[in-house]
Amino acid sequence: KFAVIIEGGNLSSEARSALKKFLAQRATGVKNAGRAIEISIDDPNVKIRIEKLGLESKDKDFSFSDGRGQNRDEVISAHGVPPRLVGIMAAGQLGGVGEIEGQLTIFKQSTIDPDQEALENLLNSTIIASFGTHKWRLKFNEMDITDALADTEKYTRLTEAGILTPDEVREDLGRMPLENQREQIETTKIGKRIVGALEAIRTHLEEYDD
Repeated sequence: KFAVIIEGGNLSSEARSALKKFLAQRATGVKNAGRAIEISIDDPNVKIRIEKLGLESKDKDFSFSDGRGQNRDEVISAHGVPPRLVGIMAAGQLGGVGEIEGQLTIFKQSTIDPDQEALENLLNSTIIASFGTHKWRLKFNEMDITDALADTEKYTRLTEAGILTPDEVREDLGRMPLENQREQIETTKIGKRIVGALEAIRTHLEEYDD
């Protein structure tokens, strides 16, 4: 903080207004660095000087690193990201795996899911709707926060209990059902056989022409 000190007299109202306007509009920010102001003073005894004020007691312990930490926390908070997910440990936190999983779940449910849904609705109501009458609808894949081993155990129990079939599990995982996969494999084999037969016929005809 700085103070403008006027000694030996008073500024005219015009000079005072010009100085206030300059300090408020053109003396702050990087783009205004090095700017100067010229003030007309009728009294030759008037002197103007600028002095830096001492830090207030509440600001004395506020270091540059403290300011960076505060700015960092504000940016993270604005994006709804739990601190532990970006490697920030707060005092008193244990930082165990369970805590990280809990924060990840909260992050998905409170930030990712609502933002995905809002973007889906926007795209479906604009771009997808412009395709005309249809039943298409854009749906993003959900953020996967589960553990692979936990998923394996879950699907194994559901299959053994008869709640899901293996094909339903594969479909849930985004894979082709086994029956369709077998049909596709057989079709591919037949296609290769047909191509091989056509190549053999073409070779035979070329030899015959020779």
